[in-house]
Amino acid sequence: MDHGQWERVLTRAATGQGDWIALVGTLDPGGASHPGEEISAALASALPHNPRAVLKIMDVRGGSRLGPASICSPPFYDGVGPAFDEASPGGPEVYRRRALAALGSVSDHDLAAARQACMAELQRQPGPG
Repeated sequence: MDHGQWERVLTRAATGQGDWIALVGTLDPGGASHPGEEISAALASALPHNPRAVLKIMDVRGGSRLGPASICSPPFYDGVGPAFDEASPGGPEVYRRRALAALGSVSDHDLAAARQACMAELQRQPGPG
């Protein structure tokens, strides 16, 4: 996959498009310069838009690029700015509120563990200071 294709896939996933989210969960980032960060940012950006699709590919055990610590946090690089501007208007606290509200709408029994892990990760993060 060339750089342009990689960016298109990540951008589409970040907007919450379910098929693209599922695809991102299966990709081997290969030659991307910061693949884990890019995948995490895209999935974190998608979370408020399509929590079910993100939870379906999340690794509840954690420790991977698909774990709660990676994808259940504001999609910012190094705290400088949003990885995907349209996904994070208002900064981390607004993102956190939107993501928690979206997760609250998920009642699927098969996603309960993923939902709880993601909510716990979002609530563990420091608030505005």
